Amino acid sequence: MNLIVIKISYKECFKSKHLAPFMKKYLFSCLFFFFICLTASSQGEANNWFFGYGAGLVFDNVNGTVTPSADALNSISTFEGCSSISGPNGELKFYTDGRDVWDANHTLMPNANYYSGSGLLGDP
Repeated sequence: MNLIVIKISYKECFKSKHLAPFMKKYLFSCLFFFFICLTASSQGEANNWFFGYGAGLVFDNVNGTVTPSADALNSISTFEGCSSISGPNGELKFYTDGRDVWDANHTLMPNANYYSGSGLLGDP
């Protein structure tokens, strides 16, 4: 098996009629994806966290801040198994401790109360 090594300098590459279009397309593609990554904003599905004994955090993707929230003070009460779901723009949809489910207004959702027998009946 013969191995052929071709050494081409950067300047020669752009002078060549065959390699220049490929290199220009490759460079353009790299720059395009680089700038897309810079301007892309993160999604807000994980902006709201509710956990522990009424603790909460609200992440603001626009301002880059994290704000503590006491909105769930009288609802969630757990050491583990919590989850909160938000919409694409960061608005809270609902959250759960694995047994009960609360809506965005921090009230128990219908058929989501574990202690009345209508909640999530599995262990978190």
